[in-house]
Amino acid sequence: MPTTIAKRSRKSEITVATIEKAQHEVERAIAEAFDPDSVIRAYDMATGLRLLARQSDANKAVQNRCGASHAKSVRKIGELTTEMRKAGLLANAHRPKSVTQDDSFGEVSSVMTLSDLGINRNIAAAGVKLLAVDPSDIDAMAEAATKDGKDFSCKRAVADIRDRQAQKKKSHEKAEAIKRRKSVDGLYLGDFRKIGDKIPDASVDLIFTDPPYDRKAIELFDGLGEFAARVLRPGGSLIAYIGQIQLPDAVADLSKHLRYWWTCSCYHSGPTLLRMNEYGIVNGWKPMLWFVKETRGDKTTFVNDVATGSREKSHHEWQQSEAEARYFIELLTEKDGFVVDPFCGGGTTPAACIGLGRKWAAFEIDEANLARASERIVEAQK
Repeated sequence: MPTTIAKRSRKSEITVATIEKAQHEVERAIAEAFDPDSVIRAYDMATGLRLLARQSDANKAVQNRCGASHAKSVRKIGELTTEMRKAGLLANAHRPKSVTQDDSFGEVSSVMTLSDLGINRNIAAAGVKLLAVDPSDIDAMAEAATKDGKDFSCKRAVADIRDRQAQKKKSHEKAEAIKRRKSVDGLYLGDFRKIGDKIPDASVDLIFTDPPYDRKAIELFDGLGEFAARVLRPGGSLIAYIGQIQLPDAVADLSKHLRYWWTCSCYHSGPTLLRMNEYGIVNGWKPMLWFVKETRGDKTTFVNDVATGSREKSHHEWQQSEAEARYFIELLTEKDGFVVDPFCGGGTTPAACIGLGRKWAAFEIDEANLARASERIVEAQK
């Protein structure tokens, strides 16, 4: 048995030494590659090296270094195809091969496609994405993956770059939104469709609101969608309680301006439930429509789509539970987030925002409701 272990150990050492020597040759081939033939040859060498590392007894560090070499060879393909496109020598993959006149030298040259070069379209696209980082950054990514006990590959590198770019974009958009929202933090008397310009463009993280439920209120949803599309930052959300009879029209009108994301449920609790005599229905829940601008900014935070707040009618006849507002506001905004309610009513949304340390703004057309909401807001601020 000990002899067998020793043989395996020697085999592993020889394999690792062979791989490291091969990796050195691959790295040199990548560095020296400049034309299609040499770039593709370097890529083939790196692909073979990665396969050898996987099939051998090499440890994760060695495999990840080979993965980094492979990613750098794909990046080299990105360099090549980008330069060829700039020079007018490479067409899009779907275009047929054609002939063009080179005015500089009076020579006729062929405009090639990726297929002509023998380059997979997905590999070329990955190579272009990898141009966002230097080759040394790819080595650093591989080393970080090894420290975390994770596998590293070209696909992982592209995903990391995409995540970095998305985070950078998100941070930039957030900073810009904060700049725009600084002067806004108040309760406004009037129709949001007429005085909504008090809210700067792309400054809002969440619109959380409870519009009226009668049939006449259906005409509000087109304006609500238009307002939300203007004031929400990319990735921001609109969540609105909706009456059951309004649901088809609300979805249709809001979809003109925003992307439908989900329908949540507000579960009615209490000793009595609303009887809808016109429909023969005992109503036990209410829809909460969720729309987003472009796409949801944070999909890693999971939201329960059933809200179960208690009955609260102390400030407004149709007041919703503050617990529901707090739940969605806390999950869909950060500490310095900005929340707007175009239908303030009894002030549930502002009160929830104050308790959570969020900035807020709200609109109300009824002076009596506005007065009650302002009292509640002052109480919450204490």
